[in-house]
Amino acid sequence: MGLQDLQREDRAAISRCQSLRTELCPLQDTKFLLAVFQKEQIVREVKVVSEKSETRRRSHSESEFAGQSSDTNRVEKFSYSQNFPNLYQPVLSNGLNCTKVWMGDSTELTRAASLMNMSLNPPRRPEGFYDFITRDCVQYRKEMGYIEQVSEEEKAFPLAFSILLYKDVEQVERLLRAVYRPHNLYCLHSDLKTSAHLQRQIRALVTCLPNVFQAPRQVDVRWGTFTVLEPELICMEALLRKSKKWRYFINLTGQEFPLKTNKELVAILKAYRGANDIFGKYAPSNAHRWDKAGPPPHNMTVAKGPVHMAASREFVDFCLHSTYARDFLEWIKKTDVPDESYFTTLNNQHQLGVPGAYTGELDSPRRQSVNRYKLWWSSEQNCDGQWVRDICNFGVGDIHRMVGSVFMFANKFSYDFQPQGFDCLEQWYFSRIQREEATGELDLDVQFYRDLDIVKHALRKNAHSLAFCSWRIERHNCRHPCMRPVLSILPDGGLTRTRRCTEQKHDGNDTLINGAVT
Repeated sequence: MGLQDLQREDRAAISRCQSLRTELCPLQDTKFLLAVFQKEQIVREVKVVSEKSETRRRSHSESEFAGQSSDTNRVEKFSYSQNFPNLYQPVLSNGLNCTKVWMGDSTELTRAASLMNMSLNPPRRPEGFYDFITRDCVQYRKEMGYIEQVSEEEKAFPLAFSILLYKDVEQVERLLRAVYRPHNLYCLHSDLKTSAHLQRQIRALVTCLPNVFQAPRQVDVRWGTFTVLEPELICMEALLRKSKKWRYFINLTGQEFPLKTNKELVAILKAYRGANDIFGKYAPSNAHRWDKAGPPPHNMTVAKGPVHMAASREFVDFCLHSTYARDFLEWIKKTDVPDESYFTTLNNQHQLGVPGAYTGELDSPRRQSVNRYKLWWSSEQNCDGQWVRDICNFGVGDIHRMVGSVFMFANKFSYDFQPQGFDCLEQWYFSRIQREEATGELDLDVQFYRDLDIVKHALRKNAHSLAFCSWRIERHNCRHPCMRPVLSILPDGGLTRTRRCTEQKHDGNDTLINGAVT
């Protein structure tokens, strides 16, 4: 089949693409086809090509990826898991025993150090792999070990995730494989600076995962500016619009990995009962970041903390739609490093009715966040990996400490640094899922999470606080218990039904919020 025949046949496919899946149409560009045909000769996405060209390209691609003998035309079966470590096999191909790594066995860690001196590279997919997987997404998910059977308890408590990424699609794929469940929802944001090649790989990956989607808008992320915070807000808004069912939101980056299974996350977040796991303290030493913006609105006191969070759906809604939050967002755009202050500050403003906000002593030593296992240089904790910009990039020697911790996710991993550490953590995670399925039980002390200070001192909607009622009025939620129906007589003699909010204060005085919601 010649190049001219290929191009002529694809004209119909291009037209079909434009009617079915517009964002993939650039893959059908003639120049791209020419480059593929002449240089890579890989199959293009099957879902947007004609049935005739699909059959011919499939045969060629299987030869390309699975390998074809020099003296025969026999094609071996293509493997979707090629180049990745096999799951549920704790002894890696290089002989490293991950079970001993999890236990912190000193002999095995010494052996791991000698392996690292060999400069082993992380697993990479062959060129064109992601363009090929869409030929059979069901088989891809099955062979790769995606978890698609979940408990009824998990189904009743769906979660939403954002994943911000800019490199290493293989690492992102392995993170997705770990956290993916068919009833959850996932928003992926690729930095606008990422290469067209990586963007194409992500598009193909997302195509095979029905409840995973790309952020509706991409941002050119620049550290220290609002562009770091902006992708989070874009994904949060998109997740809210996509589904009304999910209960909690967790923001991730492509360089993290879970320390708790989805079933364990559900148990923990149910124990939170609407509390937000967001840490931030008032930091006068960082006041120079926002001095140029003037005083913050609504008499807020600005806090500083990590951008990581596990937040209730109500908190996400507040951050995007409350007048308080919108005013604060406009103010914080004028500051430096706003991502470290936006969510943390709002979560401290319980007087404004922020759902799940922390109501305890802001500087209390009992206040603990468990959403991330993350080591900072200033913490003086042991890092067996390497320090990069004051953050520990984990190595093999760090794994045994994190797997025994109470934290939800580990941050962070550089994919090309000590990749055996990431491999062993992945093996540990899936062995934990295997044990869950075999025993039907969780290896988790849920009471520990119930007793967290952030849970005990969280503003909850059943408290019917005046501030919370004012937020509900703003959102026109007339079903809230603090709302009371009122019938009013119009000038023309007609009746109108409005609602007002009253609250019985602890001192016995009634407080009326003026202004009605029709």
